[in-house]
Amino acid sequence: MTTLSKKDPTGISSKPADLAQVTVLIDKSESMSPLAHEARQAIAHVLDEFKQKEGMTIAVRTFNEQMETLAEFGEPVPQLIHYAPRGMTALYAATAESILKSKADAELTPDLKTHHVLVIITDGDNTARGDALDEAQRQIDSIGVSATFLLLDFSDLGQAGRELGLNGIKIEHNPLAFRNAMKKVAQAIGQIADNVIRQLPPTTGLCLPPARGAK
Repeated sequence: MTTLSKKDPTGISSKPADLAQVTVLIDKSESMSPLAHEARQAIAHVLDEFKQKEGMTIAVRTFNEQMETLAEFGEPVPQLIHYAPRGMTALYAATAESILKSKADAELTPDLKTHHVLVIITDGDNTARGDALDEAQRQIDSIGVSATFLLLDFSDLGQAGRELGLNGIKIEHNPLAFRNAMKKVAQAIGQIADNVIRQLPPTTGLCLPPARGAK
């Protein structure tokens, strides 16, 4: 079995995985207000679709200046989805914190080899005070080849992940584009989990990029 790699441009590494551990990290800064309704629906759909998916565990988090967890790995899905955009965009800090939480959860099952998946959905560069860029970069590097990163970028210039070194997929900043993108994200998450179970490379029809850009 193989997994996606951030070092191999083909997206394939020789490290096996037993479990796909997926974090969906969604920007809820003020500029996401026009997409609030679609975001709430997308979050609810992802949680309902994958809450009992064999071979995967999922967490959903939102962030502005602070990160909020809507659903933690292995915990019951909440009845109500709270998503009210406001504030600034602490992209770097939220990325670092999400990876730390994912690694901590994986350490609870050391007998399983975990493939970490981080889906970042944002419409802007880091604008919050305090520079967590170095820590975010360290955490991205710390999970090595056992990770897939997918950045959906709704910013005007399509450069939200530039400083993180993540290849992003540029999406137009409107509700229809958001809905279509989230449908593809859900399909990608499901396919990654299915391929982990079937011991196949977790590549998807969404054309996931290597986790880090070429240096």
